[in-house]
Amino acid sequence: MADVSPEYQANYGISQTRDNILQDFITIQAKKKVGENPEPALFSRLAGNFAVLFPKLPQKNNYRVTFEQCQLLANKLATAYSSLTFDSFMDQCYGPLNSIMKDVSNNYTVKASIKASPAS
Repeated sequence: MADVSPEYQANYGISQTRDNILQDFITIQAKKKVGENPEPALFSRLAGNFAVLFPKLPQKNNYRVTFEQCQLLANKLATAYSSLTFDSFMDQCYGPLNSIMKDVSNNYTVKASIKASPAS
């Protein structure tokens, strides 16, 4: 494999973990929309996936703050659900993490492109 910056290598290896996190976020939103509280096991799973994903993402200072907040809040919700902690999770983790993932996709992802010129 050619030399590739760490940000690009990391992006290559995180797709399944990222998909797991996105699926858990969908489950959280669905449960809240029907008036159910997400179970602590869901946040435990998220905390585990965060621990795998976050070290592989770009380590900008503002990203690292979000990563730490997500990890702390997910761990807290994994032990006991509280509406206040959940609201903090949605404000300080869910929204910012979605923005980070969009930035990673737009700015840290190798995208193949090809140009063809017909021979005259």
